[in-house]
Amino acid sequence: MKRFFSTTVLIFSGIIFSFGQGIWTAANGPFGGNVNDVVYLTGDVMLAASAGGIYRSTDNGSSWARVTSGINQFDVSFTDLEVDAAGKVYAITYSYLYTSNDSGTSWTKANTTQFFGGRILKVAPDGDLYLATDNQVLRSSNGGVSFANTLYVAGNYITGLQVSALESVFVARQNQSIQKGTNNGTSWSDAGSSGFPAIANHTYRIALDNASPNNLYALTEVGPYKLSTTGSAWTSVKSNLAETNFYGNIFYSSGNLILFNNDVSKMFTSTDGGATWSSGKDYFRSEIIAFTSKSATEFFKIRGTYGVYKSVDAGISWNSANSGIRAVNPRSLLITPNNNRLLIPANDKGYQISLDDGGTWDLVSSGTTDRYIAGMLKLADNSIIAHGEGLIRSGNDATSWTVQNTNGFYSPMAVSGNVLYTLQGTNLMVSTNYGVNWTSTAISGISGNYDKILVDNSGNAYIREWSDNRVYKIPNGSSTATQLSPNANDFTLVGNTLFILSSSTAMQKSIDGGSSFTQTTWSTNNAATKIWAYSDKDIFAMRNQNGKFQISNDGGSSWTTRDLVHTDAFVNDVKWVEKNHLTGGGKDLFLYLAPNSSVVHKSTNGVIPPKAPSNLTLKGTTYNQATIIWDFDITNFNTESFVIESSEGNNTSYSEYTELNYLYPNTLGKWDFPIGGEPGTQLYVKVKGVNSAGSSPYSNELVINFPAQCTSDIPDNRSWTAVATADPGFTATGSSPPFINTAASIRLRAGTVNTFDIDDYLLGIDNTNNNAIIDENCGQIYLAQNGYHLTSSNGTWDPITGKLILKWETTPFYDPYFKGTTEFTLNASDPVPNTPDIQIYLYSGTEVLINWGQTNFASDFTLQRATNAGGPYTTVANITYPSVFYLDKNLTTGATYYYRLLANNATGSSAPSSVKSIQVQNVLFRPVENDIQLNFENQQGVSWGDLDGDGWEDIASPSFVNNAGQSVPPVFYKNLGATNPGQFERKTIAVLANENTAVSRMINIFDFNNDGKLDMYIARSGTLVSDLLLINNDNDWTFTKTIVPTTDNYLTGFRGSAVLDYNKDGYADIFAGQDNSNRAILLRNNNGSSLVDEPIGTVVQDVGLERTISTIDFDNDNDLDIFIFDYANPAKVRGYKNNGDGTFTKITGSPLFDSDLIINMRTASWGDIDNDGDFDLYIGTQPSSIANRLYVNNGNGTFTSASGGDITQVSAAYGSTFGDIDNDGDLDLVSAGFLSNIIFLNDGTGNFTKYAQEEMLTHPDIFSIGIAMCDFDRDGFLDIYPSKGQTNAIDLPNLLYKNTLNPSGSRHWLEVKLVGTASNRSAIGAKVKVVTSSPSRTQIREISARTGYGSANSLIAHFGLGSATIISQLIITWPSGAVQTLNNLTTIDQVLTIEEDVAGPTFTFNPSHNSTSAPIGNKLDITLNENATPVAGKFITIRKTSVGSTPIQTIAVTAGTVNGNTFSYTLSASTEYEKDYFISIDAGAFVDKYQNGSLAVAPTEWTFKTEEAPDLTFPIITFNPNDYISLPKGFGTGNKIVALASDNKSVTSFSMYYRKVTATQYNQVFGSFTSGSSYEYPLLESFFDDMGMEFYFEAKDAAGNTTRSPATGNYRIILEFDDTNTTLSIASGAGANNYQIRSVPFENLPSNEISVLFDELGQPDGTKYRILRYKNNPESWLEYPNGFNSVARGEGYFMLVREGANIKFGSASAPTNSQGNLFTINLVAGWNLIGNPYTVTASWNESIAGLTGVGGLKAYQNGAYVDGNDMPIFSGGFVFADVAQPVSVKLKTSLTGGRSKSEFTSELNQQKWIVPIKLEQAGSEFLLGGIGMHPMSKVTYDDFDDLTPPAINGRLELAFKHPEHFMKVFSKDVVPTADNGEWTFSIISDKEGLATLSWDPMKFGDNSKELMLFDLAIQKVVDMRQSNAYVFDPKASTEFKLYFGEDLQSKILPNGVGLAYPVPNPARETSTISFTLSEQSSTYQVGLEVYDMMGRFVKRLEKNTLGPGFYTYRWDLDKDVANGLYTYRLSVSSNGNSVTHARKVVVNR
Repeated sequence: MKRFFSTTVLIFSGIIFSFGQGIWTAANGPFGGNVNDVVYLTGDVMLAASAGGIYRSTDNGSSWARVTSGINQFDVSFTDLEVDAAGKVYAITYSYLYTSNDSGTSWTKANTTQFFGGRILKVAPDGDLYLATDNQVLRSSNGGVSFANTLYVAGNYITGLQVSALESVFVARQNQSIQKGTNNGTSWSDAGSSGFPAIANHTYRIALDNASPNNLYALTEVGPYKLSTTGSAWTSVKSNLAETNFYGNIFYSSGNLILFNNDVSKMFTSTDGGATWSSGKDYFRSEIIAFTSKSATEFFKIRGTYGVYKSVDAGISWNSANSGIRAVNPRSLLITPNNNRLLIPANDKGYQISLDDGGTWDLVSSGTTDRYIAGMLKLADNSIIAHGEGLIRSGNDATSWTVQNTNGFYSPMAVSGNVLYTLQGTNLMVSTNYGVNWTSTAISGISGNYDKILVDNSGNAYIREWSDNRVYKIPNGSSTATQLSPNANDFTLVGNTLFILSSSTAMQKSIDGGSSFTQTTWSTNNAATKIWAYSDKDIFAMRNQNGKFQISNDGGSSWTTRDLVHTDAFVNDVKWVEKNHLTGGGKDLFLYLAPNSSVVHKSTNGVIPPKAPSNLTLKGTTYNQATIIWDFDITNFNTESFVIESSEGNNTSYSEYTELNYLYPNTLGKWDFPIGGEPGTQLYVKVKGVNSAGSSPYSNELVINFPAQCTSDIPDNRSWTAVATADPGFTATGSSPPFINTAASIRLRAGTVNTFDIDDYLLGIDNTNNNAIIDENCGQIYLAQNGYHLTSSNGTWDPITGKLILKWETTPFYDPYFKGTTEFTLNASDPVPNTPDIQIYLYSGTEVLINWGQTNFASDFTLQRATNAGGPYTTVANITYPSVFYLDKNLTTGATYYYRLLANNATGSSAPSSVKSIQVQNVLFRPVENDIQLNFENQQGVSWGDLDGDGWEDIASPSFVNNAGQSVPPVFYKNLGATNPGQFERKTIAVLANENTAVSRMINIFDFNNDGKLDMYIARSGTLVSDLLLINNDNDWTFTKTIVPTTDNYLTGFRGSAVLDYNKDGYADIFAGQDNSNRAILLRNNNGSSLVDEPIGTVVQDVGLERTISTIDFDNDNDLDIFIFDYANPAKVRGYKNNGDGTFTKITGSPLFDSDLIINMRTASWGDIDNDGDFDLYIGTQPSSIANRLYVNNGNGTFTSASGGDITQVSAAYGSTFGDIDNDGDLDLVSAGFLSNIIFLNDGTGNFTKYAQEEMLTHPDIFSIGIAMCDFDRDGFLDIYPSKGQTNAIDLPNLLYKNTLNPSGSRHWLEVKLVGTASNRSAIGAKVKVVTSSPSRTQIREISARTGYGSANSLIAHFGLGSATIISQLIITWPSGAVQTLNNLTTIDQVLTIEEDVAGPTFTFNPSHNSTSAPIGNKLDITLNENATPVAGKFITIRKTSVGSTPIQTIAVTAGTVNGNTFSYTLSASTEYEKDYFISIDAGAFVDKYQNGSLAVAPTEWTFKTEEAPDLTFPIITFNPNDYISLPKGFGTGNKIVALASDNKSVTSFSMYYRKVTATQYNQVFGSFTSGSSYEYPLLESFFDDMGMEFYFEAKDAAGNTTRSPATGNYRIILEFDDTNTTLSIASGAGANNYQIRSVPFENLPSNEISVLFDELGQPDGTKYRILRYKNNPESWLEYPNGFNSVARGEGYFMLVREGANIKFGSASAPTNSQGNLFTINLVAGWNLIGNPYTVTASWNESIAGLTGVGGLKAYQNGAYVDGNDMPIFSGGFVFADVAQPVSVKLKTSLTGGRSKSEFTSELNQQKWIVPIKLEQAGSEFLLGGIGMHPMSKVTYDDFDDLTPPAINGRLELAFKHPEHFMKVFSKDVVPTADNGEWTFSIISDKEGLATLSWDPMKFGDNSKELMLFDLAIQKVVDMRQSNAYVFDPKASTEFKLYFGEDLQSKILPNGVGLAYPVPNPARETSTISFTLSEQSSTYQVGLEVYDMMGRFVKRLEKNTLGPGFYTYRWDLDKDVANGLYTYRLSVSSNGNSVTHARKVVVNR
């Protein structure tokens, strides 16, 4: 089936759009939080220790980044930082010490033993570390690896720790004296004996000045004190401080003493040790816990839970410096009612607020909010409550607050409506007036330790106690709490629905207030710790793994993980906001997450999937298209796209058909779509809704049957009478009943196959579109959707009556809904045709094209021509309708001709058309007759590029409508120049098949991913459409489509796009303008994988009507600049200079950009019109009254307007392009426009003259929009493609115009194709400069993927050279900055491909550099990495012995012989043994094709040492294998093998490699040297198996010469056996189950006679033993001694020995066979009883691998045949062969695998399945039965089937009849794989009693396939999925059927009355009986009763009138039912006939 519509959807996430992004946008904060210390290192590097990790800043605190290198993921909270004198950094957590030697970039954990409670760290001068915990001080003398036991028990909480330069340790304590420790902290005393204030309730802080005299400072409640570390008395240094109370902190930093007094919120500074203090500087009151300074004015302080603050004015002002520090731990999140403000309670006081949806954050903590806030609640009236340290309320979105209550409300609080709930202890507190007053109710049954409270809509409160996770319910108004079950890890409420997370993988849901629960469970992969619920379906959870958030839209049954932005983030709170859906009509739910160790997360898109579409129905169908329609939910429409899936011919292989994007709802709640198909096929269709949250369930399934295609017989261009009627129930526009209108002479005109255009079908009864296209097929009429109407059902066409019925209705998107019917009747005759309109065009010097419009009711046309104005006219041609062209050829150049046209039909002829005249002249451009002229689409422009990599430029045109006004996707043409020059083939790109809802404005062709294939960017406009990126798959005209959405790329109008590598990363980026006042779009190419929107800078933020944009390096700084030509009325040109760093600066300083106002700029083109080396600018304006502009580049960033001249005339220019049309060495211009296409020829100085001749290209009736040039036929002259702009009454197609100029001595040319390597591969932005000296001229071109409006010239740069024959210089300046120069090129008149290459050739040497074993010789080889040329005058120099020695030879590089890229040089003398050689090569010795020279090679860069020639003499091995033929089994120890090895020098190793005969790998053993050249090797029993040992020898010398003996193969030692080790044991037994299959494998036996070999058995006696042999033809069993007397290897024998026996065969040898010499068994057709011919195990499966017609081994075990594989020694089995053939029996080795049926499964929905079926009866089993399917199976016998071997004693088997096979029946029947199957088998048994068939239904798999067993005898059906066995009587039930498939119950019908056997039997608690009634009668009188063994009635199970079918009844065995024998009796009567059946059952409890 054709895929008419297909698309690839790219999920949009944040700003980046590429595959696999997450759904979150990270807010810009809040940052800060619990920061504990900050240190300044060097430069601008700082470190901060926080509760969220270590953060590092390299910009002086402006921004921070978390450091994780070397830090354990669980070590998050850091409490202190310290830097020693050497710059080593120390950081502590509560348990570990980390160190860094690289300024905090990476860290190493130091301590191996944990400490506990680490808070403060100090480094002593000697490197010792001192660590303070809460009340202990520890010391480490080994760098922190370990800390000593407690040095000092501090008592109270330690508030400060300092270590002086003299190793004194000072400890400050809360409410206790300051202590001093000496002797490494082993001795302690008070610091200072006097002067310190009395101890009070105060937290002391200390600071230390380590400079002389080592002063210690302490802040007390009465002020600061100082103590010399060598003194004993404290002195007050309060000095001029007027304050009386002090509370805060004191620091010493950079010579300054800093005091923060929280009591007055002021900071004081002293520079003289406290003698004087500065006046206080205000700061926000909070505890300052750390301080550092970078200079006298640049300070940093840590405000505890608020983070880092910075001052640059010595503390006068402070600003937050927390950007990037993620240490906030938000307890909750509140979104204000306006949905724009985000509030998070601060870690200390106040709250963080964002007024711009998370973009920026501010701390609010003053006035009313200067309090600790535990939580925030939003009330029903949209006011906000904040509780904690009191309770405050805001009614204006947190703009202001009022205090409601001053009491503490720190416990969790809940709200229901406007009522507040909280608990204080065990009292439930309720407030109905915003917390002002509270009602307290004592609640019994709870402890008061709770951490969560929620209230439902009924006022019931639910709480969770944190100690044991118990959940309690406090009913509204009750004083008693009831514990609910289960306990909760977490719980949540939605209305009155309660959800309890009872475990990490289970959730309980209650809708009755906790009275009952239903449970939902999930996998441990989604284990959750917290939950939130939006609805009973939409649940959100935090996984028990940081960084993992989960969303469920099905109530928790399944979860989708949405990774958080930071992997260590853990979500504390979730809030959501309902926002209007993008396309209207519904709401999207957006999530806001408040995680710790992270920032606020916002979901980029909604998280609720859409509802399922419904009522999918078919409106109408034609042979290749159908209209489908479905309903969607309009009450809450949040669908972003509908995905239509289809399956051809079945409903099992669905795939995406198309995706409909950018939806908007309609009032009908319906959506329609035309879906394509193939004639005569069936298509299954279903629809689902999709949005960013996921997919909806599917709609119902719809089956579309596309009819076969018929040839339409509707007459074309005939007249009809039409009657339009409103359908019943619908009111026509402006009419009254009967809502009908009539019109005569309506025209139906044929379009494409089977389609017709109707010019009016509404006749005014509906006010929407009145023309349409219909499709007629086999008498059915189908209306193609036209945007207004669709087919309401198929209409009809009757060619006999000439009536056509059209059924139509409005599409769902037009109100009001309306349905109508139009009846067309073919008129008997037509009016005389209208007079045609004609136009004529100068086609060439001998041709004129006559063109006319379609004329109503014409059947043909008469074209007349005259040579005079008044005639006479002669008929030139009669042209049959519908042709509208005629090319009049062979005319006389210079003559004038006159033309007129008549339209004819059977009624008559029209009047002649107006006369048109033309003078025939030669033309500059002639239209090319090719497939392009079949294209009538109106196009926005045209782009050239080699889209299939064949070297010929193809066409891509952004079409927008066809000549019928229908939107169409872009048009593509393949250039067939390689095989059919000048011709083009239209190509269809599959992924664009349905992209006809948008207008394509531009196609940029370039290599997006640098893979050497050209890709496309399609800029589009329309309602909610996005641009497309098409990635070229394999130059095969298939592309992968990516939708390119951006946040502003909607509702666009005319717009342009350009390609540039703006950031010089080697990948081409996209700049796309807008035409709707939205910002432009700069899309960064993300290394060829995706596009990233970069919405920054004025270049994208400035808005305008950007129809035309371009890029050019206008200032020659090798950066592409951007220019925007605003279509506004009027506007200035906006230019943006590329700064070279990926940013742009708006260009000013020139009238072009500052003051020139231009109206409606539509096109712009750049070119160096005056060949001065910079690019000039042409601007075309759209209005026909506004002059165009030409600006000359002054070379200094400014432009001069070139007024006057033809080029600036009024032309209504829409498109433009520069190119050297006449190859004279200067750029000409062609503009496309409304008035005409115009050619302007350059005189070489930048002055242009309009090409005056009016030929077809420049005809005024030709309206073109875009235009582009390309030398499409590679003749050296630029050809032109102007894109058709509109559909006219006299319509022309698109035409390609060929340049008619011919090559000459004055029209030379060069075309340059560039391939970037370091630059983008398309070389966009590269500049090509061509310099010629004769004539002297310099030309420059820039490679661009755009020219003018909507178009792009070829990426191949074209240069006209005029008469120049030599190019002095060709200079390429690449975007990478590389410059390539080619000098004196004579390669003109051709296309030159140049690859970016500025590096010279590189070398590979032979002998290689640093070789120590270079061979002796006289050759040197140099291999270059590319084609290169040696340069005359450059040399290779050879030195010997040392670098500085005198050269022994110098060789010119031109003297070498060449082989490819290798140059070989011959030395004057051969190199010498063991000498050092040094080779050097001159710089520039070789140049590549771009004249890049090679680098010099110094003597040290090519040096080698020679060695002597290798030793070529091989060792000699001497060994006599006849000395080692055999050994006795069990030969013991002491055996050896002796071999000799010698060499001309020495033998370095002599090894024996040995293996067992069955082994696959050899083992090595080294010989022991004895004397001379003799070696001994041990012979161990472990080297052997029972077949012997194989071995060979290998000797090596020092040169690596190796000799093997034997040269091929191996030697062999076999084992000899005797009576002690040839025993065959036969178990005792006398029954059939005791038979065993035996074989004799030995060679060299005393005899093969049984009487000799089996003498232990005695004389033949059938009562004591039996030996049987199977005979195949005829089949029979032969018994010893009458049937045979001897045994043979390879044969098998059935043996039965009543008393058992151990048979000893005497002396014998192991077989001489080996893996290379296998034993062969010659099989006969049929069954063969074979035996193992080896004294080791043989593998039968491996033996038959690759063979056909040979079955597997059937072993005999316990009386039954089983599948076998291996044959152990003395064993055998049956094998079957289709035909006689030999089989080589393989030994079982470690590699033995063989043929296996392990590929089969028993899962019924697989392609390869087998169900084994076991048959049991009378203690016997049959194990070879079964059925199956396999794709490679045959209906008759193959390797997948099985047969039953001959029976040895009685028969019991399954038999599948196969009369085509000579064995007639199979035991296992495998057939070709199919959806359904049916087998028939029989039971063959000569045994007595009931039999059982059994199978394993547990292996059938979870699928819809069924397997049914049908007992034909008693009409019993067994569902093999529900049962695993079936019991039956083989004497009654001998034939069965097996059914496979789906819905089998409806397919299996009984054909008689039958009673099954009861099961189980015997029965204990229940007995089940089944019976069948056939369809021979419609009703039966049925009785089913139970009788005991005496015939007494026991129970009636049924007595009723029943219909045909299968019935099953269960008899419940009550306790009063005694043990015994009972009889079921079934009585059935119908139509006077009756029958009775009985079955017996034993009851045995």
